[in-house]
Amino acid sequence: MNGRLLLHAGLPKTGTKALQAWLFEHQQELAATGISYAPQLVDPAKKHAFLVRELRTGPLDRTRIALADAAPTVVLSNEGLSNHVDDFRPELLAEFRALSQARSITVLAVTRERDTWLRSYYNQCVLNPPNGASELWGTSLRFDEYVHQPRVLRLLDHRALLDTMTRAYGAARTIWLRYESNWFEAILEELGVPWLGSLPPRRTNESLPDWAIEFVRQLNERATPEPERMAWQTRLERFNTAVARATSSPDGPLVPVDFAVIASVRRSPAFATGDWREALDAFEASLAGEVVPA
Repeated sequence: MNGRLLLHAGLPKTGTKALQAWLFEHQQELAATGISYAPQLVDPAKKHAFLVRELRTGPLDRTRIALADAAPTVVLSNEGLSNHVDDFRPELLAEFRALSQARSITVLAVTRERDTWLRSYYNQCVLNPPNGASELWGTSLRFDEYVHQPRVLRLLDHRALLDTMTRAYGAARTIWLRYESNWFEAILEELGVPWLGSLPPRRTNESLPDWAIEFVRQLNERATPEPERMAWQTRLERFNTAVARATSSPDGPLVPVDFAVIASVRRSPAFATGDWREALDAFEASLAGEVVPA
């Protein structure tokens, strides 16, 4: 073996974005100890998005570059390695294993308490654009329908999922960490750089509240065109940030939307009474300064 390959496979909604940002931001400190995060290959989200694209459709061009890195330890991170492991073509996985056979492979996965994870992943499924990458992106399913979907059940079966990833990527070891534990410190220990624990990752996601998720779900149910769907989502994110920080919403142009949508959402049972109705009222009031399109 000529070194190590550590595959950080998620799971989604277990601090992946925070860890990916940390690995990218501290690439120089890591490089000084012989660890490469292959920073030249990360996407704007600071993860190795190419892994999922190439393992689904090929060719493994960028994967080949990453695996040829001269560093003793290479770290590649993409939560899609768990989320999409069943979507990858067997012949491309076989090619991946052949390309990486000179390295000892470790799959690292972080899991989260079931109910908390289910809600967080549901929010992601609702908010993500329906781009075909997953049958759940841009879902209009209600939560009680979503929890029975095959992909969700697969991600909840941690032991079977880890076994599948071990075989798929040709791993010699699999490390299973709990999100509720000191997972970040455990990763630094595995990398052999525990002293970098004084530079913890920053939380990167501001979650939308449940009422806002339901608002977007209803947009999905209506098959709202993507530009308008994203425009509504941006408005909700701005409003949520303003409420959380007790500030006015940031300025800036927004794509026009059909404001009649709010009246329609208001008529739905989910917003009939209670806190969600009050939140919707406050959100609508925050948009009062916008010009309603003719």
